[in-house]
Amino acid sequence: IGTRQGKRDFRYTISLLPLYKKPTLLSFVAGKFAKECESFSKKELETMFLSRLEAELGKKIPKPKRILYTRWSEDPYAYGSY
Repeated sequence: IGTRQGKRDFRYTISLLPLYKKPTLLSFVAGKFAKECESFSKKELETMFLSRLEAELGKKIPKPKRILYTRWSEDPYAYGSY
């Protein structure tokens, strides 16, 4: 999933299937949208991401078994970086 100009979006989403041999996606957000995402609930982020992924793929996808979220700006050692 790439960035759409002028819209809130998930910057990059890559498949880690070749590395882990399990269906795993890794997605990045950046800038103001990243900061905004940290104020969303996990359910809101899940809904936003899955609807964006389905729109990009043009089909319904199964709900993930697990989603891991990071909130980098709240980490006193990372403070927004990764």
